[in-house]
Amino acid sequence: MGSVSIMLTSFPGMEESVFSHDIACDPSLFEVVSAWGALNSPDVLERVFDTETGGVAGNMLIIKNGRSVKSDDPKVTMVSPGDAITISPIILGG
Repeated sequence: MGSVSIMLTSFPGMEESVFSHDIACDPSLFEVVSAWGALNSPDVLERVFDTETGGVAGNMLIIKNGRSVKSDDPKVTMVSPGDAITISPIILGG
């Protein structure tokens, strides 16, 4: 058992932006973010994954340990204790 850190960036209205989430084994990224979101921020969770494809939503970026995992399948991307996950909306403009 261990924990992962989850950091949110550019989410207006969030009182906290850094969280620690306990995990029991090596779950998938989808399982970790879903479990964390159900406990801490269901409204953010609804924006992270595409409900039709199950992948990362087109306007979101997820970084695991400094590497983008946006193109990876979140149901097969594994997370281990000590990993750092950053979730951020993609903001376009100039």
